[in-house]
Amino acid sequence: MPDKKTPQLLSDSKFFTRSTLLVFFMSILTMVIYNYRLYQSIFVLAGDSMLYLSVAQNFVHTGHFIQNSRLHEVNMVVPPGVPLLLTLVLAMTHTYGIIIFQYVLFGLSAVLLSKAAGTFSKAAACLAPLLFVSSCVYAGFPNPSTLMTETYYIFLMCLSLFLFFHPSMSNPKKVLVLVPVLFYTLLVRPVLGALLGEALVVMVVFVLQKKIPAKRLVAYLVSFAAILAVNTCVNYRETGHLIMLEDYGASAVYIANNPNASTDAYNLDLLDELVDDYYREIESNPDLDRYQKNVLEKERASEFISEHLPLVLKNAAIKYKHLYLPNQWNWNFLFLFISFAVLFWKKKLSLPAVLLLVTAFCLSTIPPAFGLYSPRYSTPCIPFYTLFNGILYGLAGEAVWRWLCRPKNAYSSEEAPRG
Repeated sequence: MPDKKTPQLLSDSKFFTRSTLLVFFMSILTMVIYNYRLYQSIFVLAGDSMLYLSVAQNFVHTGHFIQNSRLHEVNMVVPPGVPLLLTLVLAMTHTYGIIIFQYVLFGLSAVLLSKAAGTFSKAAACLAPLLFVSSCVYAGFPNPSTLMTETYYIFLMCLSLFLFFHPSMSNPKKVLVLVPVLFYTLLVRPVLGALLGEALVVMVVFVLQKKIPAKRLVAYLVSFAAILAVNTCVNYRETGHLIMLEDYGASAVYIANNPNASTDAYNLDLLDELVDDYYREIESNPDLDRYQKNVLEKERASEFISEHLPLVLKNAAIKYKHLYLPNQWNWNFLFLFISFAVLFWKKKLSLPAVLLLVTAFCLSTIPPAFGLYSPRYSTPCIPFYTLFNGILYGLAGEAVWRWLCRPKNAYSSEEAPRG
């Protein structure tokens, strides 16, 4: 966790100030203008959008928590995090409420990064949200104009970073708040579940150090298990299968790690060339539902990984480079770790805090490299890049400004009076 010497520039009494309101509204306005010029609209339903929206609409109107936008895969189960939030919004407003809700989440994400960066310097508090919004415009994700999971899990990641750096909370209290946030991140984006595992390990350490009561850890674990059990029962009611979170993810893992693919598995544009006859046989079998197809594809994907591990790791490394180290991100990746080093050197972060952040970055970015390649899947790096690059640029800028404004000696060494 952050060192106690970290300057407390973050206001403990007021979350929204004039500067944070400016960040909030300017980030929203930027995306509204960008989306209107790009799509001639500020909200577009495309791709997986209807999957999540149809689950929420069905639950509100019929009480069934299942999608019906893909009629050829009526039993497809999506993670419950986003549909649950959409259900709350639809219950209180209408579809237009989702538009407002997503733009509010985007604006809050920028504010949370500004607040987190503000614990280190005032300049960083300005630069971090600016980098965040510009990165989203450049990368195209997260974009509040499209109903996709990115807007939601990026908000949760920004909230987690804000809580991590909050100066008025003790480290045990931070963990107690972070664990539920990261659990909901798991419900939104299961591939980020490793972040919850990291937080639980830290919580266990605090329990062993008697900084957190053991009963609190037990209560959390029981609550999480109960929530997952309820969701599994709901999915069983809808599909007749015991599905905890989703039943379609194995397809991407199968395709991405297939050693028999005729092209490199990181080229999503050549998807037809990445599948073999067995995959086509599974997907075209009318007697198999989505869950059964997922089970077969998961089994074959496990065989690929266990029997061709060196090749799988090589392809994952290639995809990792394409996701997080293309030309436009190379400096960001380097500056991220320079920022960690500078903050540790200046005693603004302790060594355990740096190790936790590096681990969190790796756990956020490595799992997507074992799936199909798409620029959209690089989104988890954005909160880390923009926050810590903003901090690094802010500290560097303030250091240069102090050097330029340093007091001048009244006399030079030659002109100084003698005697």
